[in-house]
Amino acid sequence: MGTFRERFDRLLAGRPSDDPLQVSNRSAGQRAGLAFLIGLPFLLVIAVIVLVMPGKPPTVEHDVLSSEQIAERMLPGIDKMKVETNRDVEVTEAHVEKTGAAVAIAGSVRNNTNHAISGVEINLQVADEDGSILGILSQRFEKLAPASTAKFRTAVPYKTAYIVIVRDVKTP
Repeated sequence: MGTFRERFDRLLAGRPSDDPLQVSNRSAGQRAGLAFLIGLPFLLVIAVIVLVMPGKPPTVEHDVLSSEQIAERMLPGIDKMKVETNRDVEVTEAHVEKTGAAVAIAGSVRNNTNHAISGVEINLQVADEDGSILGILSQRFEKLAPASTAKFRTAVPYKTAYIVIVRDVKTP
């Protein structure tokens, strides 16, 4: 009996063959044993994965929650939050006008107070048909009379303008 290494080498290599045309010196049993030794780690990994994974996936919690409950979890206290906004000047209308090759933004603003307001500036975001932002345009009003409405029209350098969004209204 030889050492463990010699026996292991003989298991893998087999007896030497006298046949010069034989590709391998291993017997069929030795080749099967080698295939088993190579495949054993893969079989063990697959067995562990199958045993560790549960039979049924866990129930996802958001499937049973209402939209109010989801909002409360994502933004706790949102219903108690108050956003301060300036209601003195309001953009009542804003749209894109296309006449031939010319593109413009038109609309109107209203002074909701009982006094005149000077230096009002509105910033309008312009987007294309896909919703991609093309740019921001500003319109300034030097003086708005009390409880009145003023119209505006501004040329747009973007030929693909499709939507206008009021970004903000600045008052002094």
